[in-house]
Amino acid sequence: MTLLYQVAKTLRIGTDKVLAVRTLWYDKQELYETNGKGRGKANSVDDGRRVITKETEDGLNEFIKGEHEAGRQVFRRTVKDYLECSFGLEMSNRAVGGLLQRLGFKRRRGRIKIPPLNEERKNRIRLFLVKMDLAKRAEDAGVAVIVYMDESFVHQAHGSAYSYFPSDDKGVVQDGIGRTTGKGLRMIMVHAITKHGPLAELQEGFPIREGWFKAKENHEQTAKFLWQAKLATGEYHDAMTDGTFMQWLKHRLTPAFDAQFKNKKMFLVLDNASYHHCFDEELKVPETNSKKYNVELLRKYGYTAFEVTRESEGMAAEYNFEVPAEGSLPNANRKNGVSKEEIASVTRTYFKKNFPQKLEEKAETYMREKGWGLIWTPPYMPTFQPIELFWQHGKHYVSIHFEKGRNMLEAAAAAAAAAAAGKGKRKGVDAALSDPLALAHDGGTRSGATPEVLREEQGSEERRSSALELTQKDHVLMERVRVMLGASAADQAAAKEAAVNAANTRALRASLQALKRHSNSSIGWTAYTTALATAAGAGEHTCPDPNLCPPGNRCKPAEPGGVSFAERAKSLGIRYETFSDARVRMHNTNHDIAPRDAVSDGCYVYNERKTRSDVTNPEVMALAKAFWHSDDVSRATGNSGKLLRRARVSARLRRGGGQGA
Repeated sequence: MTLLYQVAKTLRIGTDKVLAVRTLWYDKQELYETNGKGRGKANSVDDGRRVITKETEDGLNEFIKGEHEAGRQVFRRTVKDYLECSFGLEMSNRAVGGLLQRLGFKRRRGRIKIPPLNEERKNRIRLFLVKMDLAKRAEDAGVAVIVYMDESFVHQAHGSAYSYFPSDDKGVVQDGIGRTTGKGLRMIMVHAITKHGPLAELQEGFPIREGWFKAKENHEQTAKFLWQAKLATGEYHDAMTDGTFMQWLKHRLTPAFDAQFKNKKMFLVLDNASYHHCFDEELKVPETNSKKYNVELLRKYGYTAFEVTRESEGMAAEYNFEVPAEGSLPNANRKNGVSKEEIASVTRTYFKKNFPQKLEEKAETYMREKGWGLIWTPPYMPTFQPIELFWQHGKHYVSIHFEKGRNMLEAAAAAAAAAAAGKGKRKGVDAALSDPLALAHDGGTRSGATPEVLREEQGSEERRSSALELTQKDHVLMERVRVMLGASAADQAAAKEAAVNAANTRALRASLQALKRHSNSSIGWTAYTTALATAAGAGEHTCPDPNLCPPGNRCKPAEPGGVSFAERAKSLGIRYETFSDARVRMHNTNHDIAPRDAVSDGCYVYNERKTRSDVTNPEVMALAKAFWHSDDVSRATGNSGKLLRRARVSARLRRGGGQGA
C-alpha cells in the first residue's frame, strides 16, 4: 500500500482530499481548510450543494411549464442546456437530477390533459342530454330505436402474457411461454349495438358471417364490418376513412336495421371522429383548402366578383375583387391581394347561399333522407358510449381464448362469439344496461307525453295489470280487496293505494335485479342504494325520533291499510337494517316529496349546499326535472359522495364475508 493510501486511511478521508492538501502545501505553504458542508446530516438552509437563486428557480419552473404545454418531454439534459444557456450554470446530468428532486419535481408518466370544461363543452353536453332524452322517449313509445356505433381493432395474436409459472430449486421463475413477440396482423372492427344486443341477424344463436371473408361484397344484414389494416402507423384511426364509413352506413347498418326494426326511426349515437364527418368530395372544407383551390372552385361555379370587409384604424371598409380567369390571387400583403382566410370565408358564404347541399355532411344528408337522426357525443366523453364496454368484453374474450398459430379468421370468430355471448359480468355488456342514461337512472320510464302514444293511459294500464296479477297471487291482498268491497270510501281509497304500492314495489324489485347483478362496481352500488332510498321515502315517519325505530313497532305509513316498511323490505329481498338506513338517508336529503307532485308544483329540491358551476337554461332544467323523475320512482341526488363511500364499505363487507344488502 502506497503512502497516499496509508495517510487517507489513517485520517479517514479520501485520497483526493490528501492530494489537495499536499498540492496546496507545496505551492503556497498553506493548510487546506474545509467547513464540512455536505457531510453528515444536511442543513435545512444550505446543504453544501449548488444553490440557485429565486430568479433561476422561477425561470426553470416557467421553462418546464412551457415545454409541457407545447407537448414536449423534459429530460435532465434539456434542463442542463437551459440552465447553461440562460444563466451560465454548468452542471452534470446527475447534479441536475438532484436539483430537480430538491425543487419538488417527480419523474413519472405524463397524463394527457383534457381541454377545460368551458361554456362550449357545457353547451355540447346539454345538447347531447336533451337529444338523448327525446330519443329515449321515442324509444320507450316504440316508434324509434337508439343505435350506438364505434370502431376498434384487435391483433391476430392478441393475448395476455401473464400466467402462473413454476420456480426451480434456486427460486428462479421459469417464465418461458411459447409465443412470438409479434402481434400479428391487425383487424379493424366496426359494429353497432342497441339495448337488445348487437345489431345483426342471428343464425343458430350466432351473428351471420360478415362479408369480408366472402368472395363478393353485397348488402349484409349485420352491422359488423371487418377488414385487415394495411397501414403501419400505429394508429388504427388512420386505417378508417370517410368513404369506408359511408360504405358501412349504406351496406351494413341500413340493411341490418331494416331487417330487425322495419318502419321504425333510428337514432345513431357516434363520436366526433374526423371520418364520421364526411364532407363533399369536391368542396371539402373551405377553411382547410388552399387559397388556389378555393379560387378555382369560385371560378368553376360562376363567381366573378366578391367583396371583402377589412378594419383599419377602427373603421370598416369594403374592398372589391375579381376572380381571375386563371391562376390565383396575390397574397394579402401585396397589391390587390387577398388572404387565405378571406377567400375561405367568401367560398363558404357563396356555397351556403347558392349550393347549400354541398356544405352538408354526407352522413347527415343520408340520415335525413332516410328520416333518421344523428346524435354526436360530447368531445372527450367516451363514458356516454356503452359500446366501449362491448369492445372491452370482446377483446378480453379474444385474449383469454388465444391459440398459437391462430389466423385472422379465427380471431374474428372469437370476437363474434364474444358478441353473441352478451352475458358477461362487466357492466354494460348485456342489453339490460346498454343505455348510459338509464344506467344512471333506475331503468324506470320517464314521465310526460311521448309521440303517438298517450303515456298516462299506458302507465295506468300497466299498473292495473300488475296490481291485478299481484292480487290474485297474494292471499293477504285478496282478503283486503274483499274487505274493501264493504268498507267506506276512505278505506277503499286506502286499500286501492296499498294495492298500487304493492304493484310498484314488485316492479321496483324487478328493476333492482339488474343493478344487483352488477353490484361489483361502485357505480352500480351507488345507483342501487339510491333506488332503495327512493323506495324508502314513500311514507311518513311515525316514530318520535326519525333515526330510531323501536324493534316492536316498525315504522308504518300514516294512512290506514298501508304496507309496513318491514314488509316492503322483505318483499324486496333485502335486510330491514339496510332498508331503514336508506330510508333515513332519503329523508336527510329532503326527497320525501312525491315525484309527480314535485314536478307539477315546481318543488324540484336539490342539495342547497352544492353550488352550481354554471347557469342552466330554464328549458334544459325543465327537461332535467322530467328526466330524473318517473311516475312511481324518483332518483335521489343528495350527497352522492356519502352514498359512494357507504357503497364501498358494503362492497368490502361482502368480500370479507360480512352481511350485505
